[in-house]
Amino acid sequence: MWARLPLKCPGFPHETTPSASAARPSAATRIGKHDLVSPDGLGSEALSHCRRRARQSTGGVLFWQCRAMWRIDLHDDALTIARRPVCAAPRTGDDRGGRSLVVEDDTVSVTSSLEATSESRSTAFFATTCCPLPPFPPSRSLVSFPPFYLKTDHHNSPLNNNSPRARKMGSLATAPFEVLDDTRPEDTSLPAFMVSTTRGFLPRMDPPVKLPKEFDALESILQRMPVKTLEGEPGLLAQSKLGPEVDSSFPDLTEAMDKYKDDLPLMNALYRDYSFLASAYLLEPCHERFVRGEGYGLGRQVLPKNISHPIARCAEICGFKPFMEYAGSYALFNYRLENPAAGLEYSNLRLIRAFEHGLDPTSSEAGFVLVHIDMVKNSGPLVAGTMKCLDVASKMDASSRSSTLGTPAERAEFNEGLASILEALRKINGVMETMWGKSRPTEYTSFRTFIFGITSQSMFPNGVVYEGLNDGKPMSFRGESGANDSMVPLMDNLLQVPMPDTPLTEILKDFRSYRPSNHKAFLLWVKERSQELDLRNFALGLHATSAEASQEQLDLLRESRSLWLQVLDQVRDFRWRHWCFAREYILKRTSHPTATGGSPIVTWLPNQLEAVLEDMATIHARAHREDARGLGKTAEAVMEAALRQRETLRKEVDKYCAERGVQRG
Repeated sequence: MWARLPLKCPGFPHETTPSASAARPSAATRIGKHDLVSPDGLGSEALSHCRRRARQSTGGVLFWQCRAMWRIDLHDDALTIARRPVCAAPRTGDDRGGRSLVVEDDTVSVTSSLEATSESRSTAFFATTCCPLPPFPPSRSLVSFPPFYLKTDHHNSPLNNNSPRARKMGSLATAPFEVLDDTRPEDTSLPAFMVSTTRGFLPRMDPPVKLPKEFDALESILQRMPVKTLEGEPGLLAQSKLGPEVDSSFPDLTEAMDKYKDDLPLMNALYRDYSFLASAYLLEPCHERFVRGEGYGLGRQVLPKNISHPIARCAEICGFKPFMEYAGSYALFNYRLENPAAGLEYSNLRLIRAFEHGLDPTSSEAGFVLVHIDMVKNSGPLVAGTMKCLDVASKMDASSRSSTLGTPAERAEFNEGLASILEALRKINGVMETMWGKSRPTEYTSFRTFIFGITSQSMFPNGVVYEGLNDGKPMSFRGESGANDSMVPLMDNLLQVPMPDTPLTEILKDFRSYRPSNHKAFLLWVKERSQELDLRNFALGLHATSAEASQEQLDLLRESRSLWLQVLDQVRDFRWRHWCFAREYILKRTSHPTATGGSPIVTWLPNQLEAVLEDMATIHARAHREDARGLGKTAEAVMEAALRQRETLRKEVDKYCAERGVQRG
């Protein structure tokens, strides 16, 4: 049979219908270099366009090429790729017919998606399935590539869920995912954020600092914007003059972006800069009231088109929402090196953009952001250890993973991966502890005003109208939050930490969409791969039979359990410290009920922390039942402290809930 594959994408100016005499590919299940054809001589141009974008790949599935969100439907054997509306909410369902499209290098293939109705796979499809094609302004209509054709054999076709090929390939989410070793910092055709074993979740390169001359007006207003400028003078926000200048004389520079749209790190820098300008414009009135000792009141309810159009344009190109995000804007793409030769040492880091006093590296605003960068600097080994654990498990036979302890060599290599993760987390937590001295609790609430979002905030009760977009209807986005960092979610997914079925967990899921596309795809891939490999059961020996195991195997299993528990304890330590920050920096200093990301300030962090503590207790109890030796002094000390902390947390949350009239759960 023939599967018609019209690619509805921006960037290609025409639409055609195949002629009866059109050449058709000979390959059975792939559209590759010699298979993609189009009638009437149009195939060459279209194919060249596809391949040019495909070669930006590092190999593997092009999850990371998410310039926007795409939907793939299968109807009567015709696969249609279509762009979803900008800012549309994620959706679930199985209307894709259980099929997925995979792009590998110059090849497009169709694969079966198992358990298509599950939430995680629906999220994989709608949130991370992407097409590597040029973006277009939100107002432009869809155009189509010429239709291409794929010849398939029904029995062996991957469209047949029972075919051997379909069973082998599995789902889109568990297809190979390439983590970079060489981040290719000079390659401007790649997205700024791609997960690597060297820089972890930091961008591939140090962020661009200087904008092209076409954006001098943007550069000028951002340099003059902070409460205290780099020169130490009062800026526009100190005098409440930013809004009037934007409204009266700031130009719309959207068209200037077209010249640079293929330079993705530069587009990310423009996204960073416009998001700073947008947040400052919207929240300037709230800051003015705050410094007078009043409540926040209302922010500006309309974002003018000289900001709304360009931020929507560059956000769509880069795969972000048109509002400030933690990684792509506020923190991880907002540093420069004072001395390039000194690298990422903390003392060498400076902010590129700031709201209040952040251009002074000794300020609390600078410390707040730079400590996050210093933490994420250590995430490369975290990624490498994760990949090692998954790689070891993937090389084992499925029956070996589920019913045996593995060979001593396999188990020892797996434990090496866990040990690498543990060491990385200890470094990250050690850096996190320095926040107390580098960003003072008494000063946080001042610059915090500018990093609030729109969703669930009293400053924007009806959302914000982005002038010229979304038919004039208000839109809402969550604010910048360290909870959108990818390090701890990576551990949640690898370790399969059970989260409670609560509205608070739903907020956690919503936060997933506020990350760089490649980060989202990687986290989802780790989650799916860990589950597919039954990693938790293998690591903890939950389904293994130990009657015939050697003493060496039992000792290595005991080590695995201890390491797993210690890794969980580092996740607990991270989340406990985050709770302590919320308590000391926010709860003791403001009655505002929501965090910057729109989550309930009292109950949201404890929701995840209690889940980790519960998981630790469960694993510890089972290990004691199965091995009278327990897990050793280190693990026992970890559990003793964790159980005490669980009681302390409950008392503290109850106290703040009672004081603020908040219900738990």
